[in-house]
Amino acid sequence: MAIRDVMRAGSAVAPASLLMLVNFLLADVRDGLGPFLGIFLIGKGWTPDRIGLVMSIGGFAGMIATTPLGILADATKPKRAVVVICAVLVTVASLAMLLVPSIAVVTAAQIATGIAGLTLGIVGQSGLAHQLGRNEAANHGGNVLAAVLAGLFGAAYGLTAVFVLMAGMAIGSILATLAIPPASIWS
Repeated sequence: MAIRDVMRAGSAVAPASLLMLVNFLLADVRDGLGPFLGIFLIGKGWTPDRIGLVMSIGGFAGMIATTPLGILADATKPKRAVVVICAVLVTVASLAMLLVPSIAVVTAAQIATGIAGLTLGIVGQSGLAHQLGRNEAANHGGNVLAAVLAGLFGAAYGLTAVFVLMAGMAIGSILATLAIPPASIWS
């Protein structure tokens, strides 16, 4: 069977559904803090050109790293570990920006965030287009929920709450990733 979206013995959730949950929860984590980072840094006295520079560096690093990291992800057997490591990396980078919002730390964190967006390969080639569509739908849903929650929490508790929200979503994505049976991951 090309699509390994089957119920595994002892698993109540199909692996492809867990992958969608990972994408939903990683939506905000994968993209870092997005527009909230700019607002946060303006509050710390940063100028718009400085903010644009570090965010551009992160985007450029992600663009350059996409192909080699995609090849690495495809060749790596412990794909769940790659996703967990990347989620932890983005979370640590974001918390570093909160605690030490210097140009060096923010630039390094943006680079880390830019290169840490990898996915799992649970479907075979015949199911890839369908699963990519599901992943993107989950990603967009996660972005919407994260933006709404970030706005609400940010208004109620300050921008620090946005960092905490992202860390919580990263932890959720790690748990969802670890719930995917290793045998269901296509290699």
